[in-house]
Amino acid sequence: MSKVGTREYDLILRPDKDSGHVQWYYFMVANVRKNVSYVINIVNFVKNKSLYNQGLKPLLYSTKDADRKKIGWKRAGSRCVYYSRGNRYTLTFTIEFDHDRDVCFLAHCYPYVYTDLQLFLSSLENDVSRKKTVLRKELCRSLAGNQVDLLIISDDPQNWQKNSKQSIFLTARVHPGETQASWAMQGCIEFLTSNSPEALFLRQKYNFFVVPMLNPDGVINGHYRCSLAGQDLNRIWQNPDFTRHPCIWHTKNLMKNLLSKKLIFFCDFHGHSTKKNAFMYGCDPNACFPGKVPVHQWKNPNSPCNFPMIMNEISTAFSFQDCDFRMHKSKLTTGRVVVYREFGITQSYTFEVSFLGHKISDNMVHFNITDLLQLGQHFGLAFMKLLCSCESG
Repeated sequence: MSKVGTREYDLILRPDKDSGHVQWYYFMVANVRKNVSYVINIVNFVKNKSLYNQGLKPLLYSTKDADRKKIGWKRAGSRCVYYSRGNRYTLTFTIEFDHDRDVCFLAHCYPYVYTDLQLFLSSLENDVSRKKTVLRKELCRSLAGNQVDLLIISDDPQNWQKNSKQSIFLTARVHPGETQASWAMQGCIEFLTSNSPEALFLRQKYNFFVVPMLNPDGVINGHYRCSLAGQDLNRIWQNPDFTRHPCIWHTKNLMKNLLSKKLIFFCDFHGHSTKKNAFMYGCDPNACFPGKVPVHQWKNPNSPCNFPMIMNEISTAFSFQDCDFRMHKSKLTTGRVVVYREFGITQSYTFEVSFLGHKISDNMVHFNITDLLQLGQHFGLAFMKLLCSCESG
């Protein structure tokens, strides 16, 4: 960070290793003065569009507010503008702090680091009720040697191989900077391991396989999109390398082995940097327009539209109109499309959650952590409604 004015600073972000990807931030400021306007320019973003021009505000964490008032992350800043400057893009915003000599953190989205995941998974194992519903295993080691966790959630997870139940596979955080994906996944896991009647019924019907953090190396190293190999791991699903892409290779291999266990559903949780609301991308080779159910899918019990339509009924933050079931050429090597094409899983999706928020009565409301957790809970509840609709049909 360099000072370019009386109270104005330019900040250059470190790109992902061996990559030009730069689109998120999480940094500390100290020795600030209260009620003074500071201008911060983050000068080396790469995307030509941003939600900052549609109302998105930075997140602020004040250590003094946290100590004195138990206040965590909150939206802050004014005059947020995202614009082109040379061959890069700049985010400029003005911010005031409430305390002298405070230590504060600014972030693009609510942080969710590798340690947060480990603490959450440990809490599941130490919960008297939940630990009976979940088996935690090591799927593999990442390129840097970090553990990649696999959760098996069922009514008897220790003996899942002995039952004949259908399987559902969920993943998240292949893109490290999309932290909202982890919050939504945590909400989903909390629901699936709960004592609610819906969760109990789902565990009796299905085996759930969950890889909550596909790219731990990227998360640990502060990347936005890539692994330590400098590659977008959601673009190598067609032919992952055992050595360079162990997380994807082992995930895909496990899914292959689960085909005999009736693997019926796959979803990869993501964050979205330019669209609002929560929505899904699916796979329909005949889809022509986003946000509409094609005529040929109206009464199809296996339609890829069914699950997103249920989400639209359950969650006010979800928008079916923003869903898209086309398979664009640029997406052919993503997990969603590869699982559909190679494994024949018609219900193969990405679940996208905006960095901004959703509309309530024509007003745009930022997502908070509670909203993100609830989206994950609604995702789990949608399985119950999908199952009921299939059985009644």
